[in-house]
Order: sequence, then structure tokens, then C-alpha cells
Amino acid sequence: ALDLAKQIMAGLTYAHAFRTSEGRKARLIHRDLKPANIMLSERGEVKVMDFGIARSSLNLYLTTTGQPVKGTPLYISPEQLEGETLTPASDIFSFGIVLYELLTNRRLFLSDETHAVIARVIQMDVEPYLEPIAAVNAPLADLLRGCLARDLSERFGSAREVHERLVTLRADVESNVTTAEFVRLLQEGVNQGLVDRHPENSFAWERSSAPTEGSIDDDDEIEVRRPLTEIVREME
Repeated sequence: ALDLAKQIMAGLTYAHAFRTSEGRKARLIHRDLKPANIMLSERGEVKVMDFGIARSSLNLYLTTTGQPVKGTPLYISPEQLEGETLTPASDIFSFGIVLYELLTNRRLFLSDETHAVIARVIQMDVEPYLEPIAAVNAPLADLLRGCLARDLSERFGSAREVHERLVTLRADVESNVTTAEFVRLLQEGVNQGLVDRHPENSFAWERSSAPTEGSIDDDDEIEVRRPLTEIVREME
């Protein structure tokens, strides 16, 4: 898990620090980091994919206040839901969600309705969910806390810093299994029917804000067109 996490964060570090051939900072923010956008090659190489809704300070057409908030509800940051100006810390929050799922095989903010997921992203206390991880590896749980802090002053603001901490954490784990070997073993498990999705991750959603009901899967993106305060008030 740490090997995969290191590579994911190395990709984000590159994106956040990217400069054009003229030396201009692009200030790329992915905005949609999730398992479906993280590919693992047969050689164990991680690729962060799909910068389709990424934000850059060099974009000719920047999203303005009042336009729809785009993203995937299970992996979105609170400030992204609120339509605030995004920084690399937003991608780091999404990374924290992905890392939690990678470690536990469970989705952190899972619920049956999109609005309930949004409420959990904004309000849910993640500490009880980190306790089982802390019991195995306390520094790793601390890293997750720093990624998932809703207060930006308490959250990691630099992908490079997170990557460096992951490198240190990985050095403390005694394992010589490479990601390439992991991929081979995983594929063997899939072929033999030994690897499957955790039962708690099998679910159907109802898009309660839509004119008609319909199921959506966990990788569907949403557009929040109403103020978050209005949605939360309805839920209360």
C-alpha cells in the first residue's frame, strides 16, 4: 500500500510543481483524484490519469464563482464542494480518502445517497475510522489525519512533504515485495476467484436531486448546482 501511495503522491508532486517550457508555473490541481483515475501497469508502475477537469493558473477559461462544482462525491474535498479557490491541499484530501480505501478496502464517506455523502465529507468525524490503522501503524494514521484535516491550516499543503513522509514510513516496513510482484499475485487471485470487492462496497445510489431516480456507481461525477447551505438545510 505504501509503495502504491508513494507513486501516487510522486505523480501529484510532479503535477503541482509543473512548469511550461517557458518556465511558467502551471499550478495544476487534479480535482478528481480517485481509484478509477489511478492506473497500475503490469510492471507495478502507478500512473495518475485523467486531468480532464484539472485547474491551472494558465487555463484560458477558468471556472468562475456560481458555476457547477465538478468532482466525484466520494473523493472530493470540502473546499471543492463549497466552490472555493483550490490549492494542492484539495488533491491531498482526495489522496487521503484513496489511501484509507487502499489500506482498509472500505470507502470512507460511503452512503446510499449523494447528499448524504456530501454531508459526510463536510461533517463526519474520521477519527473512529483511523483507530484500526493507528493500532497497526500509528505514524501512518497521523499522516492520514494530516491529509484528511478539514481545517486547511492543519492539513498538509505540499504533495512533496507527504511523499517524503511516505518514503520514511515505507523504510520502516520490512517487506521486499515489489509492486510488480504484487500485481502478479493480484492477477492470480482474480483469475482464481480469490479477490473480490468487500461486501460493504457493493451498493446502489439514488440521485435524489434528479427529476427521475436512477442508480449511479461510485465513479460517477456530480455537478452541484445549488448552494451547499441549502442542501444541508434540507437534510437537517
